[in-house]
Amino acid sequence: MIETVFARTRLVGRVVGDPRRGWRLPEMRRLILATVLCLLASLAVAASASAATSFTNISPITIPNSGNASPYPSEINVGGLTGPITDISVTLHRFGHKFPSEVDILLISPGGKGVILMSDACSNAGNIEDFTWTFSQSAPGPMSGDCSAFTYRPTNVSDGDFWPAPAPGGPYSTSLDAFDNEAANGSWRLFVVDDTGDDGGDIEGGWSLSIDTGPVDVAIPGTGTSGPASFYPATRTVSGQEGLISDLDVTIDGIWHQNPDDLDLLLVGPQGQKVILMSDACGSFGVNSFGWVWDDEAPSPMPDGDGTNVCSARFQRPTDYESGDSWPTPAPPGPYSTSLSVFDRTSPNGTWSLFVNDDSSGNTGFFTNRFSLEITTDTTPPTVVSVSPANDARGVRRITNVTATFSEAMMPGSINRNTFELFKAGSTTRIGATVSYDGMGGRALLNPNSNLKPGTRYKAVVTTGAQDLSGNGLDQNPGAAGSQQKVWSFTTRN
Repeated sequence: MIETVFARTRLVGRVVGDPRRGWRLPEMRRLILATVLCLLASLAVAASASAATSFTNISPITIPNSGNASPYPSEINVGGLTGPITDISVTLHRFGHKFPSEVDILLISPGGKGVILMSDACSNAGNIEDFTWTFSQSAPGPMSGDCSAFTYRPTNVSDGDFWPAPAPGGPYSTSLDAFDNEAANGSWRLFVVDDTGDDGGDIEGGWSLSIDTGPVDVAIPGTGTSGPASFYPATRTVSGQEGLISDLDVTIDGIWHQNPDDLDLLLVGPQGQKVILMSDACGSFGVNSFGWVWDDEAPSPMPDGDGTNVCSARFQRPTDYESGDSWPTPAPPGPYSTSLSVFDRTSPNGTWSLFVNDDSSGNTGFFTNRFSLEITTDTTPPTVVSVSPANDARGVRRITNVTATFSEAMMPGSINRNTFELFKAGSTTRIGATVSYDGMGGRALLNPNSNLKPGTRYKAVVTTGAQDLSGNGLDQNPGAAGSQQKVWSFTTRN
């Protein structure tokens, strides 16, 4: 910062004073005032950027009489940052040119977005030397006049500017806020062009970036460019939920990664069930602020492919393109499922763990939001909706079977001779029988071991031990206190 102030002091001396005539008092006052104001502005910028991280390329940029500067582009490789960009500023160190309005400067982010820093600006500036400019969206205003201030907003005086390849084509923004919510890591490129065939110049001290990033929930990886994330695992605790899971969807919003194919996501439930949400999917197209919902009922699994936005859909089925993936401890070993249905009929209460691993070096990312769970539980008890023989039926054949059809699918193991019983009326002795369950029809069948006696009244009972797939016991009369069994009677023919 002191270097900047001193550089501008030399500049002001050159502009407002003539060393052959000596300094006049008004000029000295202007010099002192300008120096103080510049110092205060510099300190303000330093204070506002106190949390920022700076990256610099000190190599000079040579601006020719006309055409592309050398190097073209000048690059800064940013690494080690997590979180989306919340603020960015750009500083040109020791800029010099006889006609600065001839210089067009374009900044391209790693994601390919472009912002014009200056073009056709500073038309009233004469031959300048060793200017240090900072471009910030919080600066007081755009470049104007002789451009003798320190900080400016990006400025494009006239449209139609052109930067030759390898600069990407427009449209371009003139606001550094255009970079907000992008990932910061990667190559930032500065394209400098002199668009008029007069005099050249340089950016003698190179250029620098100052980048603020927002908070993250999970950094991917925790260190370096491969390996487990931080947190590992990310967890979420569920409590107070009644019933067992009948459906589960998983959502992560705020996903950034330079190469999503590197992401391996494993979800482990409170009872130990393990599901791969994604592995080796989505290819090499970098994602910024994506949100995905993993749902077994989604139209298709996550696609794979390189170079295009193949995973733009919000709803995806869990997908693993390469079997044999493993996650470092404390993640549990396989085998793993790729269907969220493995969580069905388990309790949702307890700690859910998401293990995120980056399995290839060179690319990084982060999640800004903790994963969320959309849990559907079944707390409705089943009922018997029809029976055969009907209640109070008479003249029933002695070789009849007794059936009960349920309101929903039942847990097959809960339909047995202890939960589906037949008695003579007035007796507590159970009739010997074989009990089975037809899952397709939702019907239980009781087949007596021998013919029933003629002219005899029988009582059939389905107890509350009969359970649906979520473990809810039968309750034939939900309006009554407690769970109620199903009871009906019939009489055989003489």
